[in-house]
Amino acid sequence: MAAAGGIVFSGAQARMGTTVELGHGARYIGVETLCLGRRASGEQFERGSLRLASDIRIDGRLLWQERGRIAGDSPLLQSPIGLAGYSVCSTVLAAGMDIPAQTLAACRAAGSMEVAAQWGVSAMPGLFVGRYLGHSAEAAREWFVALWQHLRPIMVGREAAVPRIWNT
Repeated sequence: MAAAGGIVFSGAQARMGTTVELGHGARYIGVETLCLGRRASGEQFERGSLRLASDIRIDGRLLWQERGRIAGDSPLLQSPIGLAGYSVCSTVLAAGMDIPAQTLAACRAAGSMEVAAQWGVSAMPGLFVGRYLGHSAEAAREWFVALWQHLRPIMVGREAAVPRIWNT
């Protein structure tokens, strides 16, 4: 399980990259959560730039590649095909096996405590993708934990007991 993310302050010139190299039979579950600005302090991500890169390979074969750039003044921040005005975005990736239909259905049923948030999940051969948009990093985390509780048992054969460190 890998986790990354953080707060992107207005004016930041940031780059964030994740590269995962898996061998045959290996599994990966990871989450990346970004907070654009400090909403509780009234700060929005109005200027600056964030570049994102994510790659997952299994036995050297590219399974997932994503690139993105979010500019502080971009219409993408408000666009319904972009971030739709939300300040928190989270991506969950699980790689290394096909997700059974009943697990995918359970993940789709996982809701959010944040009423106006949007989320969705999909599965491709060897890859699960979950996306979350909202205003609460805590709600995004709770959503991720709900997905992880469904994914971990089938991916690694172990019960999904939340590690204490996640509560700090």
